[in-house]
Amino acid sequence: MATLRFHTIISNDLQKYKNALLCLGTGLGSLEVISVFLRSNLDADAKNLWILLNFSQQEISTLTSLFEVVDIGSEKIDSRSREITYKKGGAVHVTGRTAVTDILEEKIDPNKVKGIVIHNVDKLGSACNEMFIVNLLLEKNPEISVKLVTENPFWVNLNDIKEFGISKVLCWPKSRYEIAEELENFAGNWQKITLQPSGAALKIHNLLIDMLQVCINEIKRSNKNFDLQEIDLQSAVLKKHYQILKSTMDFKLRNLPSKTKTLCDNIEQVRKMLKKLEHCDSLEFLEYLLRFMKFIREQVSDYRASEGIWHNMENETEELIKVARDRVIKIDENNVNFNLSPSKKWETLGKMVKNTIETEESGSILIINPYSVHQAYLKQYIVAYLKGTPEVILEFKLKCLLESFNPLLTYESKNQLIQEQLSNMLNELKSKYEVSFSLHPSESFPTPVFNKELDESDLILQEYVLDSFGYSWNDFQVPNWDIKILNRHQIDNFMNINPTHIFICSYDLSLIRKIEIYAAICRDLEFPLKNVVLFAAPLYENLLYSFSQQAEIAGFKHLLTCEIPRVISLRENAAKIIVDKREFSSILPYELYKQGIRVIPAQLQVGDYILSPSICVERKSVTTDDIFQSLSSGRLHDQLIKMKSYYDRCVLLIEFREDTEFSLSATNSRSIACLHLSQLLNKIPGISLLWSTSPEQSARFFLKIKQNQPDPILSEALHKGCSSSDALSMLPSIPGISSENIHIILQNFASISKIAQSSQSDLEKLIDPKSAGLIFSFFNSQTVSHRLN
Repeated sequence: MATLRFHTIISNDLQKYKNALLCLGTGLGSLEVISVFLRSNLDADAKNLWILLNFSQQEISTLTSLFEVVDIGSEKIDSRSREITYKKGGAVHVTGRTAVTDILEEKIDPNKVKGIVIHNVDKLGSACNEMFIVNLLLEKNPEISVKLVTENPFWVNLNDIKEFGISKVLCWPKSRYEIAEELENFAGNWQKITLQPSGAALKIHNLLIDMLQVCINEIKRSNKNFDLQEIDLQSAVLKKHYQILKSTMDFKLRNLPSKTKTLCDNIEQVRKMLKKLEHCDSLEFLEYLLRFMKFIREQVSDYRASEGIWHNMENETEELIKVARDRVIKIDENNVNFNLSPSKKWETLGKMVKNTIETEESGSILIINPYSVHQAYLKQYIVAYLKGTPEVILEFKLKCLLESFNPLLTYESKNQLIQEQLSNMLNELKSKYEVSFSLHPSESFPTPVFNKELDESDLILQEYVLDSFGYSWNDFQVPNWDIKILNRHQIDNFMNINPTHIFICSYDLSLIRKIEIYAAICRDLEFPLKNVVLFAAPLYENLLYSFSQQAEIAGFKHLLTCEIPRVISLRENAAKIIVDKREFSSILPYELYKQGIRVIPAQLQVGDYILSPSICVERKSVTTDDIFQSLSSGRLHDQLIKMKSYYDRCVLLIEFREDTEFSLSATNSRSIACLHLSQLLNKIPGISLLWSTSPEQSARFFLKIKQNQPDPILSEALHKGCSSSDALSMLPSIPGISSENIHIILQNFASISKIAQSSQSDLEKLIDPKSAGLIFSFFNSQTVSHRLN
């Protein structure tokens, strides 16, 4: 796929500075810039190694279509294969966890690394494996270049990323002359269609916006000792309120007042309803709303839920349900009629697609629908519309609604005549859409909950049923036409389709800019793009679009005027802690590193962290449910017994995270865990229990426990819990031991401890000097890094 001239200009700008943060306007093509940058560097010397971090799999797939990238992020790729890949050089994508262990185990030669490119830097926290990696490599090779890239300047906090040591912030908004000039003229005819919402839809939208505003005002009122003026409708729509609360109140999210946290949850719930209103027909929105209210009413005994808007704005909530119901159901003199009209957006889309097919002989149509949850629904609607039977989709959804709920929820539901009509209507729809199977959430997918997808089960059922009635997207074909429907996660690959017509179902800033770039490429390459249609409505997405533009401008303005924080110098003579390799999926090893600890990775059989020859820590995370699973399976019992067998001081660390409540019994389903844990500790006396609110706090606790304690001995830690055969099976993970020399090692050493006790000269008598040096260094010097003070 081609790039534009301004991508090369930005790449050249990035090339000028050793350590820089590149901030692009959203949707302007960060992957294209990175591809141009890598090509120019690796064309000069293909043996240089560029490490790519924090890319999603979809982004790596797109980047690979632009430039050759080797992806070794999969856990299926063994350490030996990764080491060979690093030695070859080129652009290599790897996960943060894998890169940390490979650096500490010396599988990556820092002197071979030319640079590091970290994408989506706005999504990184103040402690992450990416920072760990950069600091580890820079300590060994200060000449390594670090490039940070983001398309979301509004979210970048320079203090959070100061340890990357950036010296320059490069800002490239769309208004820059080099970009604006190239994007002035597009290929194809561009058309924006503004769909006016019905009065009922507009009223629902305004009710929901009012609820957002109530949440904002209540957060400010209940935290009046703090300056929270920055929290407004814009921050709530853009989900910036969390960041403002954390920075202003100097709290982690777990320590926010209960009411504030509930109101933050309510903001997310209302935001989702606003998106549903924009993209669903009236029938689907009503069903979703009824499901959600059922979910809320079941939480009536939850003290946190009672602090939110749904239990304290009952009149507004009832009004919301009434308006949503009235735009679907009409009752006239005891007669019930349902409005089975599709959403205006999809109805207009269907008409335009059909008209395009009928008026032109051939072509390729691309429909971009941002939300994957509606993908199957939209595909079947287009099939039904082109077949001339769009009512089938809505009738089936009405059947689902009547089977699940009494949609009246008022005195009318007591009217026997009305109830009979509803019953007759349901029976008629059942006979029309009779199916011989049913899906149950427990069998095919997780039980839906509001915070994920309440409507997931019905969408899956609908897809299966309507496919069986001849509305399968995969089986539907229009002669001489190729029709594709992609969601937000698939959009980066659309350029390979070469569409003649593009229909964008979302007024989204990033999507629109990506299409503008594609249209500019089509102009230069004379691709046959004829028509681009944007659908817009004066509802939530229009608000989101406007706020996104304002936020981007504010973000660039802030980055251009603020001072870049400076990195502090290194600390020498650090204490050591041995860390199990599997722990590098958490950020605790990096927090230890930040506290001045030298982190030594190992494949441990006993414990997760060895603080001294006599102190062992087993870490359990509440966030990942590790503690609950270990308790229920009995694995924790076995782990503690094993620890007691080998160490004098055994610690069980139960660790929380900033966005989790500091309580094991936060929910009824987990409250029994406290009982099981106390019974286990009574059964195995001598285990110290350490509660930590965050990895950062855990690191501070470790420092206190290590005071005046000797450093752990790696060979001893590796040998504990292993039989001789088990220990020797770990040999391939030790630097210097390879498939070529492992048989010699096995013939001459009965245990790992024997290897560790050998001198370098003894090892050189058996294997080559370089491998001998790596093995000796691994067991004796543990050459891992220090941190920034």
